Amino acid sequence: MSSDRPHPRGPERPPHPATVVQPSGRPPHPATVVQRAPAGRPPHAATVWPSRPAHPAHPAAVAQTRAAQGPFGRAPQPIAQRAQEVPKERPLLHRLTPGVAVLLLKDMKSGDDFVKFIGVQIDKILETEVGKEILAEFNPKNGGLPEVDGGKEEGKSKGKYADIRLVICPVEKGGTPLHTRTFGGTDAGTGKPYFGSNASEQIPRIDIWDVNLGNFDKAGRVITKNGIEGHPDKPKDDPVWPFDVVMFHELCHAYLHVSGINAAIAKHARYGVVEEYFVTGLAEGIGWRYSENTYRGQIKMKARTNYQEQGIKSPEAGEFVWGKNNKSKAEIFKALGLDG
Repeated sequence: MSSDRPHPRGPERPPHPATVVQPSGRPPHPATVVQRAPAGRPPHAATVWPSRPAHPAHPAAVAQTRAAQGPFGRAPQPIAQRAQEVPKERPLLHRLTPGVAVLLLKDMKSGDDFVKFIGVQIDKILETEVGKEILAEFNPKNGGLPEVDGGKEEGKSKGKYADIRLVICPVEKGGTPLHTRTFGGTDAGTGKPYFGSNASEQIPRIDIWDVNLGNFDKAGRVITKNGIEGHPDKPKDDPVWPFDVVMFHELCHAYLHVSGINAAIAKHARYGVVEEYFVTGLAEGIGWRYSENTYRGQIKMKARTNYQEQGIKSPEAGEFVWGKNNKSKAEIFKALGLDG
């Protein structure tokens, strides 16, 4: 029964927004649903009472997230992007991945650009399975790797390279444009490189031409930001030898040092040639996992079939299915007549 007379307690007030019933025909918007507080006390204005617990992530989604984090357990923020975020006062030693760093020259004007450039190449390499694997080999957590300033007593570098197993350095005019060697660190006082007394005190050092200084032209072989043009071993239909392929080739040289393979093959009469068997994946090295040809296979490039400067010709490398039927070190050593 309804009445038009005023309510004895005063004029009728509008209903509280929280008690408004939503029109039928469609579900209420989540923002208009009032969650009830536990019995015995009203909810604080800033308290939100969950209607139900969050549904746990599907195992497949969790696995996908972990896979996206890459081999080092972190979100794969591009190295080149991280380099742009580094302040101008960046130290000479700039870490890229665990155990791998760029070592800049003092008073180097193009230092920032060099770090970004190398970062781009490492990012490309990390997009491949073999690239992730070989870079993880330099992670000091793996143990058993050569190190500078290791042990109880620090070397001349005063611990600067304690967690570094590979450095990548720029080469300026007058230096060898692409070369992998070893060194024992830099003197904390003079800043000059020095060498350890034995292999266990030396880490590999990759010297790369600083392309920010311009192109490097040697006998028609031109090193540019895009790669190497005019390389005598380049397949005819490839216009340029990409720089990430160049970088991976040098990483293979560095791996031979940290793994101890170099020390073993040094006993061979043709040591330099045998080293390139492993690095390029030619001759007895066909099928070796950490080789330039394995990387080429994973980025869908034609295999390298020769190394003219070393007198190596292996046309059969072009027919090999790279990434499958990998040869072990023991198999290659046996074919070369080496122990180990």
